[in-house]
Amino acid sequence: MAIGFVGIIITIITSVASLAYWLGRKFANIDAKFRSIDRRIEGIERALRGLAFASSEGHKAIIDFLALKGLIERREAEYLSKRVESEFRLHAPNPLTEEELKFLKEFISRAARNVDEVTIEEAERAYELGLRMFTEDFDVKGFLAAIAATYVRGYLVSKEVKEGSRAR
Repeated sequence: MAIGFVGIIITIITSVASLAYWLGRKFANIDAKFRSIDRRIEGIERALRGLAFASSEGHKAIIDFLALKGLIERREAEYLSKRVESEFRLHAPNPLTEEELKFLKEFISRAARNVDEVTIEEAERAYELGLRMFTEDFDVKGFLAAIAATYVRGYLVSKEVKEGSRAR
């Protein structure tokens, strides 16, 4: 009877060891597949961030070109600022600090009321903050803020171009 009991125990131990080995190999394969998927996702995220940055910078380049020709009007900059201001009434998590978010909201609000109350430097900072929201969190509000800041900056540059050409 003891020999039979020992035989059963050895069979069980062998079965458990075989099962553990088999499961270990399966889990190793699953881990490898997850690592591969993680690498693919990281690549996709990197590509999306690049596209987000490229689209924002492309838009900025076009607006800068129009601004240098003096073609951006006050109405356009204020309209876009008012449009974006409404988007920022709701707070959502984003990569900005409270101070940065406050600056961005105040900038947009001031530009919506009177675009001549803001500076080119403030518009550039607002663009950078909006761009960061867009490229880091893919938050559409960041894209809208970056576009609005670009238009505001474009208007201010257009205004300087027009005033410079009148002074000549």
